[in-house]
Order: sequence, then C-alpha cells, then structure tokens
Amino acid sequence: MSTTQPIRDKEALRKFKNFYKTQKPNPRNYAIIVLGLNTALRISDILNLTSEMVYDNNKVREHIVVKEQKTGKINRILLNREVRKALNLYRHFLVKSAAYKAGNPLSFSKSICQPAPSITLSGVSYDTKRC
Repeated sequence: MSTTQPIRDKEALRKFKNFYKTQKPNPRNYAIIVLGLNTALRISDILNLTSEMVYDNNKVREHIVVKEQKTGKINRILLNREVRKALNLYRHFLVKSAAYKAGNPLSFSKSICQPAPSITLSGVSYDTKRC
C-alpha cells in the first residue's frame, strides 16, 4: 500500500483550491476543498456537517464543533475568513437552487442534489445539475 503525500507547493495548492471557483465553477466542491484544506477535517466529517453546525441565523459560525467519525474525538474548530466566505457562497447557491432545508446535511453529498436551471451569483453562472 502506498502512502499519500500532502501538496507542499503553494502555487499548486492555490490552483487546486481555486479550480472549482474559477475554472469549473462548482460551489459545493469549492466549499469542500476550502473547508478540508483549512480545517484538516476528513472528508467523512465534512460530509456529515449539518446546517445547524455551520450556520447560526443564516450566518456562518466562527467555530464549529465536530465529533470525528474515525477517532470519536470532539473538536472545536475555528473557521477562518476564507472558509466562511466559501460556506457563504455555497449557502447562497443552495438557497437559490431550493436544495437547502434547515437540519439537512449541507448537501455535500451528490445523491441529494436536485436538477435545476443555472444560477448566477456574483457574475458567475453555476449549473445546479452538478452540485
């Protein structure tokens, strides 16, 4: 079994992070990548986040509390400005696409995405069929 190495090149990280923001706009994937890179959460923990864990009165929380699936540890994690911006973009996308309901997972799972017409946010067109 081979080991996975982190991306150490800052330019490669920047390109990776911005791929779903600029080259192939997809708020879901962009939020997952930014959240993962800035919090070091495992993908299983990111996919289990709910709107109540992330938002308070439609505003992104400054901290989230996560019980890690693999270790069972409870962690309080600071969400920096970049993560909050990505989660805000994703929430606006979900609200406009009618795929968002309080209490549901943040729809990071492709299986619960709903096909809908394209949505434009901040001058960028998003195809909701690929959420």
